[in-house]
Amino acid sequence: MSQLFLEKGKLKVVVNPTHGGRIEQVYYQDIPLFYSSNKPTDSGWTNYGGDFLWLAPQAKWGGWPPVKEFDSLAWSFSKTDIKLEITSPSWNGIVLSRTIYFIDEELIVENSFSNTSSSPVEWGLWNISQLPVHELSVTFSATEVKVFDYPENITLDSLVATNNLSINNKYTVTPKQGLDFKLGAISDDNVLECSLGKLTLIKEIILSEKQLQTEFPHRCNIEVYKNDTYLEAELVWPMTRLSPGETFTGIQKFYVRKGD
Repeated sequence: MSQLFLEKGKLKVVVNPTHGGRIEQVYYQDIPLFYSSNKPTDSGWTNYGGDFLWLAPQAKWGGWPPVKEFDSLAWSFSKTDIKLEITSPSWNGIVLSRTIYFIDEELIVENSFSNTSSSPVEWGLWNISQLPVHELSVTFSATEVKVFDYPENITLDSLVATNNLSINNKYTVTPKQGLDFKLGAISDDNVLECSLGKLTLIKEIILSEKQLQTEFPHRCNIEVYKNDTYLEAELVWPMTRLSPGETFTGIQKFYVRKGD
């Protein structure tokens, strides 16, 4: 089985456990919200798109492409009429899992990593949603924003000057052709508002005050990467140390607002 489905009200979720633990697509009244693909990239990574779960920081992976056990190998699954659970193969004694269900009109995803090894481990959960860049803007609140050093020579001022970024109480990314960049931010509300035409996909996680004071893997809990094909709306949990046998779970939710 390559695709699994959950549906409630106007939302329909398609999960493909053959390509990592990804939500392949979310539909709102049959309108697809995620970017979907199965094309190899120049870096040798086959990008399947959708919404997926990695571990951060990336520097601890041991190189590129992403960890295949989490990104591209098949995950095991179990499904009922109201809930879907998917679980990764083990990598270095770590197992990822995602439990997906609805509460009213909200899609809830419980993301977990478990330490099945005999030694302590320390990682942060890293969730990525790929969105089509056409008619897209992504808005978030932040107390601090930085531009990652790839690609080089891009600053916040240059992003504003090229209309890729506007700052007015909140930060809004409106992707333009011809410039790739990545932003990182510290946000107290951990919410990404992703407007696609007349629909706005809200993506958020709940972090405690204590968690907000903890070290984040890339020194930010919101990340936005943009190229000319898709944008990645990313949420990151703080670094968490697990003893053997322990599990950490971070809950995220999606819901949709419809404009005029």
